[in-house]
Amino acid sequence: MSDLLAVAGATLPQLILSRFMVTPHVDLDAGNGRLSPRDWLVRGLNPEPVLEAVRAIVDE
Repeated sequence: MSDLLAVAGATLPQLILSRFMVTPHVDLDAGNGRLSPRDWLVRGLNPEPVLEAVRAIVDE
């Protein structure tokens, strides 16, 4: 989680980061549907796909 905050915390406005964290994401499918980054991390799944998605937003 600290990596996520390091990548996004200083770059993205809080509202955008907040919406990102609670919106189901196309790249976060756990087999029974898309999950939000928050739900993905709460389930203890690999954080790397979430970090990649954040990096894609930051690099836009």
